[in-house]
Amino acid sequence: MLWTPEHCRDFLIIEIDPNQSTETEWENMFMLNRASSDWLKGRLDTGTYFDMLDACGISPFDFVGKVETHVKLLTR
Repeated sequence: MLWTPEHCRDFLIIEIDPNQSTETEWENMFMLNRASSDWLKGRLDTGTYFDMLDACGISPFDFVGKVETHVKLLTR
């Protein structure tokens, strides 16, 4: 059985190690998780979302590209 999330935003969730993370990393995780939801709902443009990912040290094209590839595999 293949598990798929209820909503596609679950593919964009950022997680951190709770035992080894700084306060800034926690804040960034919460900010990016809110931003991914806003982006998928059209309340945040792609450039802004990608800038936010990049500012937190996440390559936007790699991150979103992996999600896109995964979703395409699931929807074939």
